[in-house]
Amino acid sequence: MSVGLTAAGCKSTPSASASANPVGASSLTPERVAPEYREDLRAVQAAQEADPAGPEVVAAADRLLSRDPPFNLRLAAVHAKVAHAYLNGDDTIALRWSAESLDSTRDAASMDAAEVAIVRDLERLQAILLARSGEPAEALDALERGERSHAIPEGDLWAGRALAHTRAGARIDAAFALAMWRGGVADGSPEAQYAEQEIGSLLAGTEPGGLLAYAEQHPGTIGAACLTARARGEMATDIPWIDACAPRPLRVGVLLPRSGRLAALADDQLAAALAAAEVLAASNPAVEVVWADSGSTAEAAKRGAEELIERSVAVVVGPVGAGNVAAATQVLAGSAAVVVPGEGRGEAVGIAPSLESRIVALVEHAKQSGAKSLVVLAPAHGYGKRATAAARRAASSAGLTLTAETYEDSTTSFAPVIRPSVPALRKGAALLVLDRVARMELLLRQLAREGLSASGAANTGRVMVLSTAEALSLAELGDGHEILEGVWMAPVAWPDETTGAFIDSYAAHEGEAPGDQALLVFRAMARAWQGGAGDPFSATVVRVQGGRIAAPPTTISLNPEG
Repeated sequence: MSVGLTAAGCKSTPSASASANPVGASSLTPERVAPEYREDLRAVQAAQEADPAGPEVVAAADRLLSRDPPFNLRLAAVHAKVAHAYLNGDDTIALRWSAESLDSTRDAASMDAAEVAIVRDLERLQAILLARSGEPAEALDALERGERSHAIPEGDLWAGRALAHTRAGARIDAAFALAMWRGGVADGSPEAQYAEQEIGSLLAGTEPGGLLAYAEQHPGTIGAACLTARARGEMATDIPWIDACAPRPLRVGVLLPRSGRLAALADDQLAAALAAAEVLAASNPAVEVVWADSGSTAEAAKRGAEELIERSVAVVVGPVGAGNVAAATQVLAGSAAVVVPGEGRGEAVGIAPSLESRIVALVEHAKQSGAKSLVVLAPAHGYGKRATAAARRAASSAGLTLTAETYEDSTTSFAPVIRPSVPALRKGAALLVLDRVARMELLLRQLAREGLSASGAANTGRVMVLSTAEALSLAELGDGHEILEGVWMAPVAWPDETTGAFIDSYAAHEGEAPGDQALLVFRAMARAWQGGAGDPFSATVVRVQGGRIAAPPTTISLNPEG
């Protein structure tokens, strides 16, 4: 987030450096400095005046510091270096120098007005630096101290709070602070436009009751007026820009292939998007869905994205394929958020947890369940190699031994694949199948012939079976698929308390329950309905039980990447 805090004086906000009293080296007049230091001080002042972010500022300040100057000159030189680092984004250095300098002022017996002004501006810079890249809670404390000591002008104060609250994920606090900051900038300025857009983004999906309760705690403020306008959908003041706080009809673009070689693959996704729109409209009928064809090439995806931009969409769901996602995202950057029904790519927000995180979750679950070793079975193609490599890393981190067997993608007889691993499985090794559910069924049927199964069914011993369960279809569980009973899965998508209405709607239209890709589309559409905002989905381990996907007795939801 950026609210114009990119200059030593925070050019876009009312700031100390814009006040009548000069801050920094300029507050020390050469006439009040010992003659032997005057030229060095003038060099620092001239460098700051010419370019406060330029390298000569640091060079001049270092020359002055190398002469072991008196306290006031040392303070002015360090302030110049802190401001320079701040301007250039060297926050770690700027924070260290500001902390060291402020610590030194506690030992100063007395300071004159010019020295106090430098200290106060160092406090201001430190607070904003903490808001920008430090711990949010520490930043908020520093901003509060600066407010009490009058070290931080109101504009910088609210801008800093907006930064800190945004980084802490406190969206209502951040929106309130940003609205307070917006009240101090000129209408129509780039800062005003940014603040209005960011407020809308922060408040997307927030509950009206929470906004009104927050506004009641800050009566009579412009921030409260903004939150009230958002909650009630009406102006609560005669200030024109407050209208930007009110909710606006959200236009969601769906960019999926209707032509080309990917069209058939997207039939389920299009059906899922229609069912999702139907279900989600019940919660927010103001959302308008706009459809566009992404085709099956990068150029077609670009044309579809351009069409959606012309129709002023705020969020786009799709397209399909890494190259097409990259092409569409390039077009949509800065105009609309992109949510893809799969793993994220670049600026496109992904709904699916990564393959690697799912495998880590499965391995961790096997370890928690008492397994000491793993037998991994995977196809010998790109996916299988990526998945096996992830399993090796996860097993090594978990302290489990691992043996891996691969098979050709065309394999239909799995006796030669399974039999070498049966002795290890009988001794308690867990079986990790990194493949599609349909092929895992073939593997498990062969395993049953060897006298082992995930459920410990009649005439078989029990073995822990885990899988990434690619291409999971809820319609292919239950009758005829009992061999899957007891299998632990970390799929890309799974039914939970949020998907019930969608599953019913999809089944009503399509005559069968949705698969994992349809569930991903629903989750992407649900995220789009919130303006693209929301927490990422972590890898979750579930189990086939009674012919359906069920959470284990104690739900295991792992986020290995977080």
